[in-house]
Amino acid sequence: AILDGSVTAQNIHPGLGGTFTQNFIGDNTLLVSWTANLGGSPVDFGKEEKLFDLGFTFAGGASAIIFNEASELYQDNPPNYPPVVGVSFLSGSIAEIDVYALSLAAIPGDAGATLTGAGSYQEGETVHISTTVPGGYRFEGWSGSPEDLALLGDPQDTGHSFSMPARHVSLTANFEQLYTVSGILRYANPTGAIRPITNSTVYLKTADGETTIATTTTHATTGAYLFEDVPAGEYQLTASTTKPWQGVDLTDAFLVILNPSPGGFGDPLINKAADVNNSNLIDLTDGYLIYFRAVLGSIHSFVAGDWLFEKKDISIANINLTKDIRGIVVGDVNTTWPY
Repeated sequence: AILDGSVTAQNIHPGLGGTFTQNFIGDNTLLVSWTANLGGSPVDFGKEEKLFDLGFTFAGGASAIIFNEASELYQDNPPNYPPVVGVSFLSGSIAEIDVYALSLAAIPGDAGATLTGAGSYQEGETVHISTTVPGGYRFEGWSGSPEDLALLGDPQDTGHSFSMPARHVSLTANFEQLYTVSGILRYANPTGAIRPITNSTVYLKTADGETTIATTTTHATTGAYLFEDVPAGEYQLTASTTKPWQGVDLTDAFLVILNPSPGGFGDPLINKAADVNNSNLIDLTDGYLIYFRAVLGSIHSFVAGDWLFEKKDISIANINLTKDIRGIVVGDVNTTWPY
């Protein structure tokens, strides 16, 4: 063997306790282990202090000592790795092998991401890093210094391989928390049980209502809807349906004819449903148009369309959001739609 004799621990720090063992394994490798016995109390070290020295006999030739990362004690985060992880022996002289630390972190730290690849590497050694994406989060990419980011092909990829440079590298995996937006698409009856508007479409739009971000279909029985993986921000909710125009009759026409007023029926959505010609005024014309369509069948459509739905402005921040959306058949001011 290139190394021979008994390995002994020398100059042991007075705060340490434990057991040292050593044995040769394959390829002339000497395995040294230390089982700590700290009695539950941490050991404080000054800047130049050390745990212990190893004493052994060197029989000549070429060999190497490698300190396994798994043997490191608990240290600061990121850990302060030993300045020399590998030491080569050649003809009785010692040549240091420089190694460099690769530190990985996640923001937010409590997201639950699993990072792999952190450790100590020699220059030119191939490094593999990766991160998992926890449920309820979206990966926003790696961040770091321009030099460190240049090691990555595309920072938006969760995994990378690169050659370790002759310097320390620090990279951070960034995540954005995502939320759910849910509720019921329901009819605008002001009293009574919820009347779900089933098998219809709900839209999640930008705050100005100009761009649709996502759509979903309401439940076939409950009218419930759900958007998942929504980032924090400002949005607008609205809906549409292909259900037929029905539930409007002579009573609705008389209610509008007999009660035209700027205040209308009190509820903003019902007021819009009464303004069937979209004049921004509830008047006799609206009542007669409802009569012509619902009773006489002499007209077949309204300028305002067949259905109206609320446009709800919402704000998502730090919590999942529940928000119902109401709809109404145009002209159905007494809300008797037969759902």
